[in-house]
Amino acid sequence: MLIELVGIGLLLICSGFAVRHKFAAPEMQLRQAERALTKLTGRQQPDHKQVEAVFRRLYRIANQSIAAGQERFVYEAAELLKLAFGSGMSRQDDSLRLMTATVAAMKAKQIDSAGYLLDAYRPLLRRCQSDAMPDVLNPLLTIVTVAMKDKHHFLAAKVVELVFVILERSDCQVHAAAVNAAFRTIRTLGILAIRRRDEDLFRELAIRLKSWSLNTKLTEPLPEANQCLYAWLCEIMKRNNTVVLPLIDELAEVLVTTGMIREAALQELLDGWTQLAGNACLNPYSQVAPVVIARIASLALQTEDIHFFRRTVQGLGQVSAMALHRYSLAEAFLIIMPIAETGRQLLQAELTLGPSAETDFRPRAIQAIVNELLLALEMYARQQMLLSTGEIIAEFLELWQSHPATAAYYG
Repeated sequence: MLIELVGIGLLLICSGFAVRHKFAAPEMQLRQAERALTKLTGRQQPDHKQVEAVFRRLYRIANQSIAAGQERFVYEAAELLKLAFGSGMSRQDDSLRLMTATVAAMKAKQIDSAGYLLDAYRPLLRRCQSDAMPDVLNPLLTIVTVAMKDKHHFLAAKVVELVFVILERSDCQVHAAAVNAAFRTIRTLGILAIRRRDEDLFRELAIRLKSWSLNTKLTEPLPEANQCLYAWLCEIMKRNNTVVLPLIDELAEVLVTTGMIREAALQELLDGWTQLAGNACLNPYSQVAPVVIARIASLALQTEDIHFFRRTVQGLGQVSAMALHRYSLAEAFLIIMPIAETGRQLLQAELTLGPSAETDFRPRAIQAIVNELLLALEMYARQQMLLSTGEIIAEFLELWQSHPATAAYYG
């Protein structure tokens, strides 16, 4: 009996030591990692194997602490990772390892821990080489996809901030691969935000992008900016989402004004948007199509290039003709009105500022609009058979003068 009691006592003592060691182990490992890291940061050329050993230990502590629900140790591991990155130490797969730990924390519903790990990306992005940016950014897309799926909006907003850490680096702004990688990430972020109707995230993204474009010193256009606007509008059109449309509208104006999108890229964008507007016109109740057509005409007008403008208006004229082929004049009116309004604004400027020479931009732009609208209305008149083109024009003018959006000009 005495032997049995002694055995049970020893077993309990051993269990106590085991439990104590289990909970003390992460803290001991953290202190060891901290001491090793302090020594490495004091050297000009840290030993590669020692750096590798420290990083392996920190990621192991982070992942084990997430599994055990020990948030304090995750925080401390993340702080040491930040110290290492800030000192210029990193490895090729650090972004991927950070992503794995961050996603594990999100899946374990340890959102604070995920936030700590995500913060470690900031010094990594500030110090890593421009050439490495595409590889560093790709794992962030996985993080934001999981964050938005699980409705962790705070973490998704952090990813937006991290992308702009790269774009705000002066060395990255002259590195095409880094800028393009950042914009590909921005494009995907915007698409996800529109699909999941996260208007706040999309607004944050648009505001940051607008501010960046106004303050950056890039001298070359960015094809990826063009692709962002096209992809985002495509998603908006699919969902007839009028909430974020004004943000796209304003952002397009800024990106063209700052020269991020110009010349061939602008023509490509407007051609793409015109095609999307035509697709949207298949729905006579689309609220997005008229806004997009108005912006297309405005951006084309901004170029003051008659060949560019004429080509754009021809595309919009085809959209108008298609709408008139499918619907009545009253139903198609909202599609045609932005084009007519552009012509009215040009004519108003001509009357206010004085007549221009026939070879100047304004008269030729007015003529281009008149020609396209007449062509579309003539086709509609032939389709109706019982009405002349003059009667169709008169009906259109009546609709134009009575519509709430334009009646003020004719009161």
